[in-house]
Amino acid sequence: MLVNRLIITGGSGWLAKEIARQASGASVTTIGVSSSLPQECPDYDCVIDNDAFLADFELSREDTVIHCAFSRESDGGRLSESLRYSQKVFEKAVREGARGVINISSQSVY
Repeated sequence: MLVNRLIITGGSGWLAKEIARQASGASVTTIGVSSSLPQECPDYDCVIDNDAFLADFELSREDTVIHCAFSRESDGGRLSESLRYSQKVFEKAVREGARGVINISSQSVY
């Protein structure tokens, strides 16, 4: 079974854009999730805002979520916000039956 879509959080970051670029030749739809991407972005087939992704976007069993979003600031408030967002992304993926979730943000490890 093939992956239908890659949903990539942290879509404005270098890593997320590189993943989308490499997937572009593989007949996979790439969806960038970010609060700072323009609606039309050549790196993605579709762009969606963080809040709209959590509230309105429907995942399917053929989707894979690649979670690249995490604060780069060491401020405790920003780190807590990133952890809460990560939890919401993971819960959404499980609840809606996404094929898989990959947490690839190196910053979230620290």
